[in-house]
Amino acid sequence: MAAHAAFEHQAGEQTTTIRAVTGSVITSPGSADPEAVVSISEDFLCPACRTFEMEFGQTINDLIDSGAVAAEYTVVAILDRPTDQDYSSRAGVAMYCVADEDTTSDKPAFRRFHAALYAQQPSETGTTFPTNDQLIEIARQAGADATVPQG
Repeated sequence: MAAHAAFEHQAGEQTTTIRAVTGSVITSPGSADPEAVVSISEDFLCPACRTFEMEFGQTINDLIDSGAVAAEYTVVAILDRPTDQDYSSRAGVAMYCVADEDTTSDKPAFRRFHAALYAQQPSETGTTFPTNDQLIEIARQAGADATVPQG
């Protein structure tokens, strides 16, 4: 996955904006060049990340839908541990798979899957974590295509 970079260069009276983004940037249909890109780094086991999603997720979606912003999601697995079966990494990889599979610019299946992962977030200190098969089922329920592999 390529990094997101944006900068402006002013030469004389002309300003050129250069933006390199990945296919995981979510935009409103028809808004290929949004005013701003909101970059969100998150861990699906992180309670603070869940709080952020619960507080601001709908607002971000509304801003995407209005064409005011695009959103780029980056997963970090800072809470991976053998005792949680590396849930952060597994959920993050699943998120990238759903994002790649959802080829529409506004990525509705991705957005539903993203919200579902936080709605069903296990306790950071718990002992039970979703299996790969359960993550696949959550992806299917969110609308991921039948090409999502069987567990």
